[in-house]
Amino acid sequence: MTCKRVIPTVLMRNPLVVVPLRFPMDPSRITAQSVEKSAVLPWHGFPTRVSAFRSKQCMGYKPMPRTAPTPSRGDRNVHTNRRSAFTLIEILMVVVILGMASAIVIPQINSRNDLKSASAARLVMADIMYAQNQAIVTQTRQYIKFDTAGKQYKLCSGFSPEVVITNPVTQGSYVQKFGSASTTYTKEMNLVSANFDGNAALAFDALGAPLAVASDGTAAALVSGSVVVGAGQNSMTITVAPYTGELTAQ
Repeated sequence: MTCKRVIPTVLMRNPLVVVPLRFPMDPSRITAQSVEKSAVLPWHGFPTRVSAFRSKQCMGYKPMPRTAPTPSRGDRNVHTNRRSAFTLIEILMVVVILGMASAIVIPQINSRNDLKSASAARLVMADIMYAQNQAIVTQTRQYIKFDTAGKQYKLCSGFSPEVVITNPVTQGSYVQKFGSASTTYTKEMNLVSANFDGNAALAFDALGAPLAVASDGTAAALVSGSVVVGAGQNSMTITVAPYTGELTAQ
């Protein structure tokens, strides 16, 4: 369907000519060829042609902007509900990597004998320091009797007769056991050796100075002393310095 529009006083070869133009009804479908064809008018046997530009300018024609079609409600839902996610292959790769890591790391955690040896060394050092502090606080000699065969040691306030002090944590006798003799976490640790100038007992006097105690109870100033603890193939040596009783572990 078309409509007839009149261009008022179009300046052609004859300025008085009024050219009727026929355009399509939809302005968006107007082309230069349709305008030129519609602008041809016979005048005294001679065709008169108005350029497409002048015809559009006289008509006040403005091209409609081309926009994307508005999606339907279903299309909008499809686009708005689209979310990024992991593919099945990516998920399987993550599961495989986690499985390999757990198979390698978990067995090593359960068999970290170096950590167990360090824990045993800290335990022995803490008990030796406690005995030294007790000797200074109570101004009485305190003893630590090591029994490597029985895999244990005791903190005592008397050597002979033996008087075992009370553990402030457990409120029981201050006896620390290792290996098969223990029922706690120290059952995986071992008391390897204890040597204080050839003796197996260490004592501290009222000033906190370390003493080497013989089997008959006689004590002398410590020259060198060490305790070796371990777990599995790992071991740590605790050294007791003379005069001060300073402890080092390596």
